[in-house]
Amino acid sequence: VDSESGFISGVTPGSSDLKEFFDVKNGTFEVTENTEMGAVGTGSTLTVKGLDGTVYETYTLIIYGDVNGDGIIDAFDTSIIALVLEGSYTLSGAYKTAGELASGKVDVESYAQIKDAAVGLSVIPQ
Repeated sequence: VDSESGFISGVTPGSSDLKEFFDVKNGTFEVTENTEMGAVGTGSTLTVKGLDGTVYETYTLIIYGDVNGDGIIDAFDTSIIALVLEGSYTLSGAYKTAGELASGKVDVESYAQIKDAAVGLSVIPQ
């Protein structure tokens, strides 16, 4: 959890039940799926509530390598990074952060890591 940026990470790509990753003491949390993709992935929100329903914090989920928000790292993510590198597509917010891997920016190294993860040759640390 990064309270300063409002991002939360540490979720395994393809996960649907976030209860195994997060625990809220004296409260609950609610996950809102990424409305563009209908899945729990980059861009989904996690809202922390007290037992009385009071909202304390809302965080945006990041799955590193998942730049389209579908919750998995696949060829679609690789294609998006390729478009970013050629200058015909721009990532912003959580999606940009999800693509900024080893060097802290969306670059050829990020593309290689996402491509390798998409075909099962490596795993991107979350």
